[in-house]
Amino acid sequence: MKLSKALSYAFFMISAFASDTWVSYSGPQYVAMSCKAAIENVTTYCPGSKKKKGYGCACKNKAELGSWISCAYQHTSEFDTDVESAIIQFCSKAKKVPTHSSLKKQYKNATSYIVDIDTKAQKPKTTNVPIKGALVNNLYTSYHDGDPVFKKRSAGISRYYGDRTAILASYQFPLLFIFPGRNNIFQLFTRWKYSRFVTLHKWIARIVLLEMLVHAISFSVQSAGLGKTASRLASTYYRYGIVSIILLWLMGATSVFFIRRYSYQVFAFCHIVLAAVFLYAIHYHVNTLEFAPYYWTCIAIWVFDRFIRSLRVLQFGGVRNARVQLINDTTLRITVSSAFGLWRTYPGAHAFIRFLTPGTFWQTHPFTIISYLKEENTIRFYCKVKQGATKRIANFVKAEKGPSRNIWITVDGPYGNQNPYHHYDKAVFISSGNGFPGSYPSVKSLMDTSSKTEIKLYWTIPDYSYIDCFAEELSALKGLPFNPVVYVTHPNNCFPIIDISESVNESSTNSENESKGSAQVRELSTSNEIKKYFDYITFIEGRMDSQQIVERELSNANGTVAFGCCAHARINDTVRAELVKHLKGSDPNFSYFEETQVW
Repeated sequence: MKLSKALSYAFFMISAFASDTWVSYSGPQYVAMSCKAAIENVTTYCPGSKKKKGYGCACKNKAELGSWISCAYQHTSEFDTDVESAIIQFCSKAKKVPTHSSLKKQYKNATSYIVDIDTKAQKPKTTNVPIKGALVNNLYTSYHDGDPVFKKRSAGISRYYGDRTAILASYQFPLLFIFPGRNNIFQLFTRWKYSRFVTLHKWIARIVLLEMLVHAISFSVQSAGLGKTASRLASTYYRYGIVSIILLWLMGATSVFFIRRYSYQVFAFCHIVLAAVFLYAIHYHVNTLEFAPYYWTCIAIWVFDRFIRSLRVLQFGGVRNARVQLINDTTLRITVSSAFGLWRTYPGAHAFIRFLTPGTFWQTHPFTIISYLKEENTIRFYCKVKQGATKRIANFVKAEKGPSRNIWITVDGPYGNQNPYHHYDKAVFISSGNGFPGSYPSVKSLMDTSSKTEIKLYWTIPDYSYIDCFAEELSALKGLPFNPVVYVTHPNNCFPIIDISESVNESSTNSENESKGSAQVRELSTSNEIKKYFDYITFIEGRMDSQQIVERELSNANGTVAFGCCAHARINDTVRAELVKHLKGSDPNFSYFEETQVW
């Protein structure tokens, strides 16, 4: 026999004699020992106990025994008799040995606060206790003594609040990115206006900011309570988390109404740059967690929206040369033609224009499309001169020392939904000031399609100067089987001379190949001349009573009625409130469509 084999036989013989002192544990026993060690490592149930490795406290203390058996069931199966027997065996040295029934009782006592459906999924427990009562109970109990993870109450509470607020925010971030997008799939399904989704975006953002604030405070408290502030600050994920929250609050601070109103350029620039840097930082904060896909979804939504925008711009022809006219220093008229015949618009549509000038090339602004010349693929926009981009463009036109100027632009659109006025027996349009472009396309569409819908158009303006802005559109209503009604609030205000021929001639030409043939000029310098020229329009000097209009149109209706409003917020509210009063009456069926867009 070789020496190696002899040594092997000798080793096995010695092991056989020594095996009498070994202890062999079963699977359930390992589970029982591991659960006990785990819960005692993080929680102290018997502070005065000297034998930490013994079973005296674990077998006698109800809280620890309940946590122990609960942990054991989680790693085997509920009411597993083998693991129960293992716990009973370990407690045999204690003075009070539990039984199988007492272990089940302690388990039920430890988990009785969990609200869930019953095992047969027939009787939800939440229906047995009033929800308000459960809320009061939760507020009262709040934190359950005997936390199986954290010894300190502050460490446990702060960790739970911190985790839950971060999880809730992660669920909401994709909505934050998809709602303000122009290619929002929810807008297609719901037919809600873009402004409504922007409002939802703002409120979700406010909620997320508060959640992130709670998240930051909670983890700061927990880090200090556990003495881990220095170690966590040294970790990459923690530092990027701090950066992410700072970026979020900077976005919120630069998005307040005052900045958006008086310095939109600052708001837009900060919003885009801070959002991009935030996505970069948050990636390093959550890349090892299961919530990283939510932030990758945000990136995908953003990239997809930008890609579709680029396709829409290319569909219109890319960079186009538009004719921009400044009217009465208050309104911009933009006329531009598309390069291809693929681009189509519809009533209620709007598009985003990028003016390629030194001060505005990096931002886009939405404007309602008022008219479309199919033969020339030409569209027209009107926009009121305010602060910011429109003021810059107005000054840019003035610098040419003429009423108009060619400007290179890009057009991203059309967006929005067309309201079904043609399905109603009567359509009543109410607009004010620069809200006229919101009503005019629908009126023109109903007439061009020979719709049987009866049309009523009411427009209130501060003074007669607004006639100069929309002279051609008003001229296009001549000869139609209805009489528009125009209310002039301040008829005695002075206004510049209205040149009808010049307005019609210039607007009917292509912006890139403008015909400048001579034409007879018709000047209107008084209100009487305006009324005489537009004799098919009823002019009423005074304030419009929108409440009376609603009552009159409903009482004179012979069928269904659609009300379309694109007016001042107060007028829209008045019309809406008046219609609500007639919901339960004997009035005809009616619908309300608000054309006003609030960007």
